Amino acid sequence: MTVKTRAAVIPGVSAAVLTLKAELGAGSMRELATLTLAGRDVRVMQGRDAVWIIVRRDGLGGVAFRAAHTPGGVAAVETRVDRARTDLTIAMDSPQGHHMLHVTTQADTLPCLRFTARLIPAAQLLIPFQPRDVYPLGRDDDPLDAHGKVEAAQRGLNSGIVYFHLDEPAFGSVLYFQNLTAMNDWFVATRTTPDTAVGGVWPELGYLPPTAVSGVVLVATNQSFIAVRFWK
Repeated sequence: MTVKTRAAVIPGVSAAVLTLKAELGAGSMRELATLTLAGRDVRVMQGRDAVWIIVRRDGLGGVAFRAAHTPGGVAAVETRVDRARTDLTIAMDSPQGHHMLHVTTQADTLPCLRFTARLIPAAQLLIPFQPRDVYPLGRDDDPLDAHGKVEAAQRGLNSGIVYFHLDEPAFGSVLYFQNLTAMNDWFVATRTTPDTAVGGVWPELGYLPPTAVSGVVLVATNQSFIAVRFWK
């Protein structure tokens, strides 16, 4: 069975796409904090198996970023937001271990979003698979109703970027950069390389961690930078 999206007919979508679609459609996520980005709200939401950062434009779609992958849910969530609503720190626990998330926004020439996620594993941790972390959203927050195009993605061991635009709805263009250097220790410990790790197939984009062949107990750091150009 094929799946029709507004972007194209694709062989199918992953469970991650359908889970996100279902959670957003049901309104079942819990809001942890709201930041501001170029006059627009950026909502940080707790889902069933992830913490999400969601940037929307009224009636013009949005983009959801998986900031932390938390199978089994989270507990003991502590948040701290500055008065300007441009700096957020979250500490939380999951069955995997202790998570720390730092999110900042700034609106210079281009609105920019940065988030750094750290995980201190509760035990020798092996991660055989983790889904990508960027999902364009169409009307009613539906990733299957988003029409756009990926213009550039990582090749080989080059910079971890993906550049895409969401045309219908007319959200705008997004440049996503994953700081692969920040994860050097993780790649060494798991005996993996980030070869063509950033890219994807619409509507599931972003960073796909390589499959680990050995477990680790070290701190895992994930650092993402996003620049957004909102279309008029």
